[in-house]
Amino acid sequence: MTTSLNKMSCIDNDKENVCKSKSYTYTPSTDVFVDARLRNPLSDLTTVVNNGMNNSDSKNRRNFRRNYLDSRKSKKSSSEVCDKDVVECVIKGISKVVYTVEFQKRGLPHAHICLFMHSDHKYPTVEHIDPLISAEIPNKNEDIELYTLVSDYMIHGPCGIHNIKCPCMIDKKCSKNFPKKFREHTSIDSSGFPLYRRRDSGYFVEKSGVDLDNRNVVPYNKTLLKRYQAHINVEWCNQASSIKYLFKYINKGPDRVTVSVVENDNEDDLDKPVDEIKQYYDCRYLSACEASWRILAYDVHYRYPSIIRLPFHLPNQQQVVYGADDDIDNVLNKPSVASSMFLGWMECNRLNEEAQSLTYVEFPTKFVWKQDNVVGHKERKDFPLVEFILQACYALGLLDDDMEYIEAIQEASHAGSGFYLRTLFATMLTSNSLSRPEFVWNKTWELLSDGILYKQRIILKAPDLFLNEDQIKNLTLLEIEKILIRNNSSLRNWSTMPYPDNDLISSSNNRLIIEELDYDRKTLQKDSKVLFNALNEEQKCVFNNIMEAVADNKGGVFFVYGYGGTGKTFLWKTLSSSLRSKGQIVLNVASSGIASLLLTGGRTAHSRFLLPLNLTEDSICYIKPNCEVAELIRKTSLIIWDEAPMVHKHGFEAFDRTLKDIFSSDASTNSNLPFGGKTIVFGGDFRQILPVVSGGTRQDIVNASLSSSYLWDSCKVLRLTKNMRLTLGSEVNDIQQTKVFAEWLLDLGEGKIGDINDERAILAPTNEVVDEINDQLMSLFPGDVEEYLSSDSICESEHLHEGVDQSLYSPDVLNGIKISGLPNHKLTLKVGVPVMLLRNIDQKNGLCNGTRLKIISLGNRVIEAEVISGSHIGNRTFIPRIALIPSDKKVPFKFQRRQFPISVSFAMTINKSQGQSLSRVGVNQCDESKNFDDLPCRVL
Repeated sequence: MTTSLNKMSCIDNDKENVCKSKSYTYTPSTDVFVDARLRNPLSDLTTVVNNGMNNSDSKNRRNFRRNYLDSRKSKKSSSEVCDKDVVECVIKGISKVVYTVEFQKRGLPHAHICLFMHSDHKYPTVEHIDPLISAEIPNKNEDIELYTLVSDYMIHGPCGIHNIKCPCMIDKKCSKNFPKKFREHTSIDSSGFPLYRRRDSGYFVEKSGVDLDNRNVVPYNKTLLKRYQAHINVEWCNQASSIKYLFKYINKGPDRVTVSVVENDNEDDLDKPVDEIKQYYDCRYLSACEASWRILAYDVHYRYPSIIRLPFHLPNQQQVVYGADDDIDNVLNKPSVASSMFLGWMECNRLNEEAQSLTYVEFPTKFVWKQDNVVGHKERKDFPLVEFILQACYALGLLDDDMEYIEAIQEASHAGSGFYLRTLFATMLTSNSLSRPEFVWNKTWELLSDGILYKQRIILKAPDLFLNEDQIKNLTLLEIEKILIRNNSSLRNWSTMPYPDNDLISSSNNRLIIEELDYDRKTLQKDSKVLFNALNEEQKCVFNNIMEAVADNKGGVFFVYGYGGTGKTFLWKTLSSSLRSKGQIVLNVASSGIASLLLTGGRTAHSRFLLPLNLTEDSICYIKPNCEVAELIRKTSLIIWDEAPMVHKHGFEAFDRTLKDIFSSDASTNSNLPFGGKTIVFGGDFRQILPVVSGGTRQDIVNASLSSSYLWDSCKVLRLTKNMRLTLGSEVNDIQQTKVFAEWLLDLGEGKIGDINDERAILAPTNEVVDEINDQLMSLFPGDVEEYLSSDSICESEHLHEGVDQSLYSPDVLNGIKISGLPNHKLTLKVGVPVMLLRNIDQKNGLCNGTRLKIISLGNRVIEAEVISGSHIGNRTFIPRIALIPSDKKVPFKFQRRQFPISVSFAMTINKSQGQSLSRVGVNQCDESKNFDDLPCRVL
């Protein structure tokens, strides 16, 4: 029998090849999670460390370094401990066994073992635990052998005040929480964890001159300890976090080492480096024991019973397994090719009533798949068409539904920590994407609170701290509130969302001020001295002028005029560190998101001062005189505004009117002065990018710049002319190059340096040219394509005139609208593609409009990306779909587009590249760009 297949795969079953892949280290953990969730509870977690002092092989180890003998010995011990029949002799009721082998850089391999018990052991009792696990020193007179073994292998310490340099000591406290408390009886806490019996029996063990009693005993099993005479830590547990602990080491990946290549022509000559940049090798490091283990083809993972992955596929796209040497015609003629487990399940649903009550996942618990039986399948002809269309639209993201965001948080929780999930939830709030935020909160708060209890235990140094559900919710809301405040928002903006209790967050404290004062003054004092001594004479003159104005507290407006390389950013850092070291507040802002990342605590001016998007000559900032932002500005000593020439003069004038309004009620200030008497410093170069005036002439652009504003007459211009990048002395330059190269090598080893596309881009004058280049390069980029469609709709507040044909604003029309700063209706992405953020998401962590990222993974509801530009290179984040409303006046109505706020950025406009640090750029000088006056700023 032959059949037609659309997809075929050759599966490599070579064990030696499989164990080298990344999926080999990831897949077992997911299998165990599924098994623990569907079947029996996890009960015992055991760590086995072989005895390296065994007399039988000490001579071989010392004289011949026979590491493969160590590996054989470790394998034999692990196999015996994990053998279900062997363990059943010691621990009754075992249903499954899982272990992983960990290799450290010193000592022998050791195994982490999970034993799954039958369901009647899910809620352990003292009668279950005491016969299996002991945490006490035995009576020496009754059992001298056990006493000796416990003394040698199962005593922790001494640590604490007796041995402050012990490896377990962190912040002068044992990280393993020894010594424990005395307990007369074993008990179970509210979380299901046992508190083992540790009686004050008077027995002790002397180690390093310190008497250690039952409080320092590591829990053990008497039979296992006697049988294997090695460190075997046995714990009773019932949490899935134990599985994460089991696999955390192997999922970190192998250790890495960088090898340099040198040549030596003469044995007497010193080693000379050869091509320092190119001649290095990024190698995988394997210890001697791990190398021996893998040479002997031993498993790193073991589980009993095995887990079967249920396949699913489209019609005629089932997977076919065949050998590399098999004939294709013979493979296709096999009866089993036309069948699969998925098709067999469908057919059984048609014939068997009991099967119809089982899901696909539950099916193997009642039925067995026989490969030699070939059957057809039942198609669901009766499936409602409307329901199918709705589900398909929902899967494609074409429907507005908060369930999408619940699934996004659940999807992100598989790979991200609680901090990233809370940041993701805050992004959903600030983008106004949630129609019922309280509903999403109630469905996901347990995921969002991940790590809260652990963090509180660390802060309070209380390992036994217990928090109830309301307390954990409150602390989670407090962490979300902190993220929102950093983005000029608050949970109070959503009336249906709960707010943290006032007992934890005082309404009288301004967290914006606290954040700006949260700097290490001692470190800043040292940094400010070093930075000041490095200033040249021009920079010192500018520095002194500004510092005098701040000291006099009479206000002043300065403009530091200097082209690229004259040290403006260095001057900003010196001013900021000098004032912050004295406890004063400095607000660093910039006109572009990328430029703001170069400043310590930097934000975009629009984000910090709430400037309107559509500026007019009468505009004011959205800052109320009694709000937290206004109070922050009152306490500020200096405002630094970098890349000022990029902003329309109406933005500065709006900020001036706002500050005068804020300080008008303060009799101690002169609110009639520019910017209400506040000291403010602008910086930039008018030869670079000027404000964007849609359809404007050169005269219109010049008239829109800061130099054409009434505020310019109040500006004191301070010039920087000396290019610090080109005038460094040769000796200092050599030292600096050496230092930079050393830091580069360190960053390379730590994985902080991106790939070849991270610092490259193509610059073009218009968005149309950029889109054309991106489409061409995307088609050449390797990888699978993922398409994301937006959900577009007219804003509810937009009332169309009567008589207007509603079909003119159909979804097809809205989907076809392409506007600058708005993602397209259809986003085509691949893993590894560089993208650019189109909205400010979290500026504190470098996620602002213009930030370049690289796609790490493409989910159904979230996209994981890594920052490749700015000062937060290497940070990863999750990006959800958010509701975006364009501010472009070319569109005669307001509409909303729910889409991922990113665009492909192989190429970008020249304006978007302002502030970017790129090692190589290509400039597309097409006919549409007649004016290249802004090209020199790319070179600078």
